[in-house]
Amino acid sequence: MRKVRALAIMAPMAMAAFSSYAQNPSVHQMPAGTLLRDKFVLVGKTVPLPEGDFVLVATRTRTPRT
Repeated sequence: MRKVRALAIMAPMAMAAFSSYAQNPSVHQMPAGTLLRDKFVLVGKTVPLPEGDFVLVATRTRTPRT
């Protein structure tokens, strides 16, 4: 009975933890033109931003051809 109760308590907590993680997509998955403010997530790491609004202009880099 105790195991069932522990599972009943832990399952919603785990779901809440994973759902909050899923709500913050990584910035490299966002389209160009996305407005960023306060912070962004990059591959699971939260990166703070200074005050103001920032626009995502690119999500990958290429080397120039000469």
